Amino acid sequence: MNCLQTSLYNLLEDNNFVPSKEYKASIASYLHSDSSLTPKAMGELTGEIFQSKQTTAYYLLHNAINEEEGAERLKMIATRYAQGEMKQQIMHHCQNDRNHSAMYASLIPLTGYQTEVYQEESLSDFSNVSNFYDDIKIHLFRAHSVELRSWCLLVSQLNFIDQSDIPYLKEMRPTIQQILDDEVKQVSYTAQHVSQWLEEDPSLCQAFTQCMNHTYRETWDYLASMAEFMRDSAPYFMV
Repeated sequence: MNCLQTSLYNLLEDNNFVPSKEYKASIASYLHSDSSLTPKAMGELTGEIFQSKQTTAYYLLHNAINEEEGAERLKMIATRYAQGEMKQQIMHHCQNDRNHSAMYASLIPLTGYQTEVYQEESLSDFSNVSNFYDDIKIHLFRAHSVELRSWCLLVSQLNFIDQSDIPYLKEMRPTIQQILDDEVKQVSYTAQHVSQWLEEDPSLCQAFTQCMNHTYRETWDYLASMAEFMRDSAPYFMV
């Protein structure tokens, strides 16, 4: 078992949950190394992003939009399929993601850049929010894998900030820490549902693995998009 798996199981244990053997087997095939979810290249790119105010602003805006889109998907799935405690958990997750969107956006001025403030009525105008499987289990499989990635990335970012002497990054730290604290709770509650479903029906392990692999590919797509932005922005950094 590598350090990433150990950290995940310690996180779940801290939240009074021990996952099923089916969940652990699926996670072991996914988190096969400490670099499987947040590749070394992603960590190095994070350092490059945070050393430029322009790329930091772009990164924060990208996250603000993604969090809002995620909130819309959560609202849809909760309204259509969830009941009782699960519905309350997903709606709370939805509100957290909305808050995170606003929190990421609030950090942009620290970079010296500004962004458009979205009006309340435009929050549901995202065209991508309906692009998801029409099934609550598949959706939470995806949501859990995304929460795992967010948790790892935020930990990596805080580590970089702690080792940095860049003033505007230091100002961002409390907000990023607050987002991380929420992400830990979201990793935990989604893990509990995923673990239960896999234990009840081990045939779902394949679908869960496919969802995690989708998130892994998405991570590399994100890596590529950030690298492309940095490439196109390079002339502005040169004196």
